[in-house]
Amino acid sequence: MKLKLILTIAVCMAMGFNTMAQEKRTKGNKESIIDYKTELSLTDEQVEKIKTVQREYLPKMKEARKGEDLDALKKLNEERRTKIEQLLSPEQLEKWKAIKEKMKADRQNPELRRELRDYQKQNIKPVLIEKRKEFDTELSIEEKQILANLRAKHEAFRKSAKGLKNEERMEKSKELRKETLETIKPIIDKHKPALGKLKLELEPSKVKWENDMEAIKAKHISSYKSNDSKRKESKKDMQMVIRFLLLNSENK
Repeated sequence: MKLKLILTIAVCMAMGFNTMAQEKRTKGNKESIIDYKTELSLTDEQVEKIKTVQREYLPKMKEARKGEDLDALKKLNEERRTKIEQLLSPEQLEKWKAIKEKMKADRQNPELRRELRDYQKQNIKPVLIEKRKEFDTELSIEEKQILANLRAKHEAFRKSAKGLKNEERMEKSKELRKETLETIKPIIDKHKPALGKLKLELEPSKVKWENDMEAIKAKHISSYKSNDSKRKESKKDMQMVIRFLLLNSENK
């Protein structure tokens, strides 16, 4: 069974443990300036020039993210933003700044955060905890201890991270992720059939969770639009599977 079969469980894990991160993602929201072509009265020529700038910086920013170089990523983002804004008229620029302020306020909406958090707590987390308990029966005593040790390391890092400087925090986070992947991958490989079965069992719930949370976002974010594109297999998918394995099945 291919690993790809089990990785769509990542959607469930993303909703279960990354609710706040979802509120900040650009996917599903009208975040690109091109999405506001009508509101800003962008000409076709402006749109093409904006796309050219975006294509220019996409691989550069991807590389910076891959290397977790925050300074380089920030610099590239500023350069891209400046080049795009230089293509706008003064009136368009003012409108775009106002739109961005509105988007920022929408993302920080405490009611949206509360409703997503409550939905996750009441509808998603109990299901995932139950499935994690079931999965425990597949694990050996040694595997359970390995996961418990990793869970303790992640908890210790979360507690200490706030006191670290940004560069040190990023470096320690990178080291912990590498150690976690190397340690946990044999467990994933060994239990592919069980994880595949779990994926199939969670599929109906996953669809409902996605639809319900999209409805919540649409209610609170005026610019929100559904993202129908299929998620591609990526490193993030693996990280979400890891989060499921590190989930404490004794949590209430």
